Order: sequence, then C-alpha cells, then structure tokens
Amino acid sequence: MNVTNLPLLQPKEKKKGSLLTFRLQHPYISLLCYALLLFTPLLTFLVLLRAHKCGVGLQDLSMSIDGNSQTLIPHWISKRAKSISPLTPETHARYDPVQHATIYVAIAAYRDPECRNTVLQVFEHAKYPDRIKVGIFTQDDLKTDQDCADFRDVLNCDAQDMDKYAFMFTRDDHDDDDDDATKNMSKIEKQKKAAARGRNLWQQRYRDTPHVLCGRLHQIKAQRVHWKDGLGPTYGRYRAELFYDEEEYYLQMDSHTAFTLNWDVILINMHLQLNNDYGVISTYPKPLQNPTLWHWTPIDASFSRDIYVICKTGVLVDKLTKSFKLSPANIIHNPGQPILTAFFAAGFSFQKGHRITNVPYDPYAAFVFDGEEMSMAVRMWTHGYDFYAPNADVAYHLYSPNDKKIRPVFWESDDWTKKKQWKITRYSEFRLNVIMGLHDLLHNFIPKTSIDLREMEKYGLGDKRDVAGFWTFTRIDINNLTELSPDLCPQYRNGGMAPFRIPWKNKTEDPYGPVLV
Repeated sequence: MNVTNLPLLQPKEKKKGSLLTFRLQHPYISLLCYALLLFTPLLTFLVLLRAHKCGVGLQDLSMSIDGNSQTLIPHWISKRAKSISPLTPETHARYDPVQHATIYVAIAAYRDPECRNTVLQVFEHAKYPDRIKVGIFTQDDLKTDQDCADFRDVLNCDAQDMDKYAFMFTRDDHDDDDDDATKNMSKIEKQKKAAARGRNLWQQRYRDTPHVLCGRLHQIKAQRVHWKDGLGPTYGRYRAELFYDEEEYYLQMDSHTAFTLNWDVILINMHLQLNNDYGVISTYPKPLQNPTLWHWTPIDASFSRDIYVICKTGVLVDKLTKSFKLSPANIIHNPGQPILTAFFAAGFSFQKGHRITNVPYDPYAAFVFDGEEMSMAVRMWTHGYDFYAPNADVAYHLYSPNDKKIRPVFWESDDWTKKKQWKITRYSEFRLNVIMGLHDLLHNFIPKTSIDLREMEKYGLGDKRDVAGFWTFTRIDINNLTELSPDLCPQYRNGGMAPFRIPWKNKTEDPYGPVLV
C-alpha cells in the first residue's frame, strides 16, 4: 500500500467562544461546578477528620488479602473483625477428628428459661467452638419468655472499646478493697457478695476480650413457635434435627444442661474409644449443684469413682394402654472405660451424625413424653446402634429439686385439659406400640385404622436386628409387663452388657469392636 496516497488528518479548527456560549446557555451547571471546586477541599478534610476519630487512618483505606480465601478486605474491617479459621475437611492430610470433626447440637425447648444459658455453655466450654453448629426449636410465649438465641447482654464484640461493656461484669477483689460500701457491709452481706462474685467468675474471662460467640452467631439456627402451637418434646426434637447438615457427630440433650471444660474433645475421644461407629454414649447426667446455669463456673471433666447408669425401666399402666418410663439413674463404681448398656436417655446422647439420617425422631408422636426413650431405643437398636454409659462426668442436668416447678411443662397447661391433648398422647402411644410390635399384646381392641400410621417405613424399625432380640437383650418380658423390668445394675458392675450383645444379622457388616482401653 502506498502510504503517500493516504489522506492527511487535519486537526479541526476550534470554535471560538464555545465555553462562553455553554456558560451562558447552562448557568446552573456552571454554578454547580464552581461549588464543587470550592467545597471539595472542605469535604475531604471532614472525611479525614471523621476517620481519625473512628480510629481509621489513611493506611486503613487500603486493602488486605485474606490468607484463607484470597479475598480483598479493607484494613479497617480486618483489624476489628475476628478471623475464624476454616473447618478442616476429612480429606485433608492434617485432619484430626479430635480437633477438626464437626459436631451438631440439637436443642428442643418448652418455655425453658435456661435454654439460652445452655447454648452459652455449649460454646463457652468447648475447646474448638468453630466446629460447633447448634439447631434450636423452641415452644415459647414469644412475648414474655426468654428467647433461646438472644445474647445481647453477653456480646461485647467491639474489641476497640471494651470499656463500654464494663456494666456487664462484676467487680473483682481488688476493686472491692477500695469500695467504702463493701467495707461497711455486715459479714453475711459480704458472704452473699462473695458468692455472687464466685458465680460470675467465668464471665470475667470475657471482661477484656470479645465473647466466644462474637463472629459465630451464624453457627446457631433457631425456629420458634408459640407454646400453644407446640406438639410436645418428641415433636420438638424432630424439628431441631431438621437443622442437621451432615456434621460428623451429633449431640442431643435437654435445654437445661451444663458442660465441663473441653467437653467436645472429651466426648470425641470417648466415642473413638468405643471402637464402634454405631455406638451411642447416653445416660442421665448427674445433677447440677447450682440453682441456674447462668454464670456457672465450669470444672474439668470428672473421671470420678462413680458413674450414673440406667439399670431398668418402669411401666406406666393406663386404662387403654401401657408405656415405658425409664427409672432414675443408679450409681455404680466407675469401671474406667465406657460400658455397654441397655437403655437410651433422650436427655443426653452423643453419637455419629448418621443416627439422624438413619433414625430420625418421629414427627407423628405428638405430646409424647413417657415412652419417647424406649421407642427410640428400640428403633435405634434394630438399626444397629448400641448404647454405652460414659465413664466421665461431661454434662450436668438442672433437675427440679424435690419436684419443685422451676420451668413449665406442657401437661400442666390449660390446653392439656381444655383441648384434651392427653387424648392425642394416648393415640401417639398407640402408634409407638405398633412400631415396637406391641399392639396385639397391649391394645388389640383398638383398631389399627384409628391409629396414625403414616410413614411407618421411615420412622419404623431397622433391619440390622430383630425387635425380639431387643426384649431378650434388655430382659424385658413383654408378655408379663410389671411395674419394673429386671435390674441390670449387677451386670453393669461386672463390666456391662458386652457378653450378652446380639450381633447384626450380617456379621461381616457389624461395626462393633471391644472398647479400647
């Protein structure tokens, strides 16, 4: 191509007076431009001054890179937001189940003022709180009852200004030395003040550092219904289990439970010791010697000389049917390791997460309280699960002392009588007895067509063992149900039920092994 033949580009001639013409035609835009030029330095000065007061310097306006996600994060955020370590997957070369295994905690509550304190216990006393996920289903008076997930009076997440949270904490001994009011107190008043301070020692841990829940509220999920719309504890546990998301371990307990320090590590180590992937650590915990979980100073897990075990079950006789009610726990000498037992306690159990998948709680057992544990035990046992008593005190239960009512119960509500909810309970018990194969023995005069038998395959028995084997294993004579089943405590004292365990039908798939010493 002959470049000499290309036309030359000539610059256009500027039109004279174009800027003046624009200003005359658009006077308001011109005034706006002048105003911006005039006030921009002032606005810049005010922004920098505000940033200085908030503790944000020019260097904070730059960006940092999050080492975990390679995401750009402003410095003023990264300096104030607690960075939570990502969970280590099982496929990672450094995976250690004791440190990294996830735990799902299910809590079902009925108007329980200690529910929120139980959630605090779970996080405050865990060794590795990042791995904890909590699912809550509450049946409350949404206007008056303490919300199970309301932590506004404990969160102190602004690490740059901890002084503004001083009202949340009691004063320490050094402060009291200079307190004229304390010096003038009587001996009894000083003792009460000291006791109150002692109950608050654990909270002092967060006096100068953000609370453990700061940055972890996303690990808690909750659903709430009015207590008049609730359907009892068994249904509540079913709803709480719906939050499960394939966590490796599953902890089920009541909504008034206290925990020892590092409970998560201790329970995982104990479950590994079972040498049984289908093992369930379960018992009634020892009583909490404190009127409330609030500010309870935790202790180390106690491998005390005695443990609680459930040795027998009672039988409640109704004019239409019979249902099981486990007897209170008995005390035996600590054998030094978990022992195989016969019964499942709904108030405390620790197992692999697949138990929820394989044996979910039954949503059709409305208003069932007595009978919940035995029906779950039968279903779990036929699905291949075995029960073990823990050999350490990891949790404590806030029981009602001397039958004193410290929390509402659904069977004492007005609706229990007015709406005849007790009749619903009876038919729920009929359903559970059908599942356990006891219908013809206990109430064959009730037609099955009148019993809710929906989704019996999903919420029924398993195929790993026959239900008849469960009655043999627990020594319960279903043909002659009396007030109490035979006492298994002597066998527990001799090392547990391992010699009498019934294996799976397919022995090659049976995960059972002797407890590791």
